Amino acid sequence: ACLFAISQGTKKSILVALISSTLGSLVLYITGYLSQQSNELFTFLVSTLACLFAISQGTKKSILVALISSTLGSLVLYITGYLSQQSNELFTFLVSTLACLFAISLIYVLVLHNQPVITGSSVYLTFFSFFIFACVADLWLALAIDGIHPLVWFYIESGEPYFRSGYGSGLNWWDATVHFGLYLRFVQAMVDGQDHVIACCIWFGSICGSLIIITLSAFTGAHSSSVAPSFLLNIPFMVVPMLYLANVLSFSSYMSVDAVAINKTSDDRNINDDRSFKNSDDHANFENNNNNDGIVKVPMLYRIILVLLLLITIAIYLARGFAALGSESTLAVLYREIEPFMMDSNNFMIVQSLLQLFYVVPLYVYASFVMATNGGVSSRLFLVSAVNFGHIAQSEFVWVKAVFHPLSQGLTTGSGIFWGLHLISVMSAVVFVVVSYVYMGSRNAGNRKNE
Repeated sequence: ACLFAISQGTKKSILVALISSTLGSLVLYITGYLSQQSNELFTFLVSTLACLFAISQGTKKSILVALISSTLGSLVLYITGYLSQQSNELFTFLVSTLACLFAISLIYVLVLHNQPVITGSSVYLTFFSFFIFACVADLWLALAIDGIHPLVWFYIESGEPYFRSGYGSGLNWWDATVHFGLYLRFVQAMVDGQDHVIACCIWFGSICGSLIIITLSAFTGAHSSSVAPSFLLNIPFMVVPMLYLANVLSFSSYMSVDAVAINKTSDDRNINDDRSFKNSDDHANFENNNNNDGIVKVPMLYRIILVLLLLITIAIYLARGFAALGSESTLAVLYREIEPFMMDSNNFMIVQSLLQLFYVVPLYVYASFVMATNGGVSSRLFLVSAVNFGHIAQSEFVWVKAVFHPLSQGLTTGSGIFWGLHLISVMSAVVFVVVSYVYMGSRNAGNRKNE
């Protein structure tokens, strides 16, 4: 009776728990039996094989790609660094490009060749092989910028010198960790055929926001005269996110939510003459919780909290943007005193402030208006909130990391106002996407059940 009443997801989680408990005990028993009187390496290998046996095909592939990229990437970068010593910028670009192509080909042949793809295509698997390799390279770049290991210092000097900054350190650390994990998730999701539109939206906002900032800063900042051909390696990161997001959205159920709501409304109008339906509780609940334009209502308390956070953040971004534009108003001058690093000659923070002024502020104004007037969120606004969260999470991490980096030359501040401004910026993005996900996600699940 309990299993009949609970949701499909709860049933699945109970089954997973039961199977894991029974199968896990059996696998551990066999592992223990085989490991008797054996060395530690054999025990490790048997345990690893036991874990790989239990996980999905997509997870296996993503783990193998991660292992090969980590080991092969380091070796390729070492050889590339040796060949690029005392060479010009064009040679560095050519060697780096050949190294990337070699690593991609080897990863594809060893792991992804002839691998059936349920979601996406083998072309995207190839691109993400390159992106995963690039994340390993970004890890070594971050280590070089922070003075931990100089393996790829040649690339910073001859390829992209604007990375030699606190912002470049934060940017590469983010790419080597967060983006690395997202790429592995994409490989796993494509092989297993899982919906990963939320992760894709977060990645799209994160990488596109960072590339806009890098591109504009590179050509306007202190290193604009030394932009090398190696900058062209960023082109795939500009094009693929847009194409892949469009591909994922075409398979996602979130894009059909508004269409389902419109169809329901149309059906309701056709049967409005039926008094039994018009007076029923189901019809009343539908009208109370959903508007004709596909907006799902959010409780008043959550709406008030979200709108207040968005309005406060709008004020912060306006002050930050005016300060970046060189305004001499009292608010702009005060903001530059709180965050002197934003006027760094590399222009990273200036471009980031303008990006938030001209794109994030209008989004927050629109979201506040929708919450105040319609009292809810639509599927498209939810997807945009995920994109916004990816951008804000990446930009705020890199900003704070850059401020306290030794290369920032003492342009640091640790005041409570500084931390408060950045905390509010992150909180507003988090609350925005969480509220949208909770209520839009429940609506989306209901539509899948109705279909």
